[in-house]
Amino acid sequence: MSKLRAALLIASLALALPVAAKQEEQPRLQLDAGATRAELAEQRARIEAAIRTDAYAEFKRTDRTALAERLDALEGALPEQGALAELPAERQAWVGSEQEKLNDLLDRAYADSRVTCVRQEQIGSSMRKKVCTTAAQRRRSSDEIRNLSRGVRGEESVGSQPAN
Repeated sequence: MSKLRAALLIASLALALPVAAKQEEQPRLQLDAGATRAELAEQRARIEAAIRTDAYAEFKRTDRTALAERLDALEGALPEQGALAELPAERQAWVGSEQEKLNDLLDRAYADSRVTCVRQEQIGSSMRKKVCTTAAQRRRSSDEIRNLSRGVRGEESVGSQPAN
């Protein structure tokens, strides 16, 4: 019985490793009190490399521009020589706020780019086909369907009124 438990534990850990590895791919901006411009430049390079991958396929151009602008602003806020802790308290608070906004932007783009595959039956056939879409594609599709159904319902209610 204990061998079975050990085998199940090993199997579950082996299945969890790819999930943990996938989560590590997502870059985050981490500026602590001792952060310098060099550390920011290193993190920026990692972030920019990551957003060029498929993990950020749904990262909009406007969001990419906003990301670059925020990183530029952060770089300008950090002292030429020295660390973040040397800035006044209000400036440190602003840097923390910008860091949070950047990470929210990265998190949202990462979540939108997550790919899920389902097997769907083809119309008129018993064959199943694998269909893969991103979270953003599924959301856009459901929004379109919802808008179309509202439009049809709106037209029916206008046309179904009796004429006096």
